[in-house]
Amino acid sequence: MKKLGQVPLLEEVAVGTIGEGAAMEFMGYSQNAISEKQVNEILNDPENAALPHRLGDQYALISHLCSRATEKNVRKGAGVLLSRLPIEMSVLLVRDLLKVHPAFAANPQCNSFLGEHGELLN
Repeated sequence: MKKLGQVPLLEEVAVGTIGEGAAMEFMGYSQNAISEKQVNEILNDPENAALPHRLGDQYALISHLCSRATEKNVRKGAGVLLSRLPIEMSVLLVRDLLKVHPAFAANPQCNSFLGEHGELLN
């Protein structure tokens, strides 16, 4: 998406790749989705930053965090977010982060979350 840049070009490639219906749905979502800037604002103040309310944006936030799991500040912020996100999103965050960065299990908030809700990961 970053390489294509221009929305009309991206739309054409998406239509050719995933079909018109899915491409239109994706483009509609993308125009109103959480931005990288918003994700970074959350990471800069995970205790107080406004979190997205829409399910798709929460999922996008979690996906973004997992894609940056090698960054210490991202893992630290993710640990804080475990107590702020809806429980089902926290379970998803823990599960996905542990897959891409198993050392996240050493995070104190992760450890606490697993102690309280570990059965939800099965």
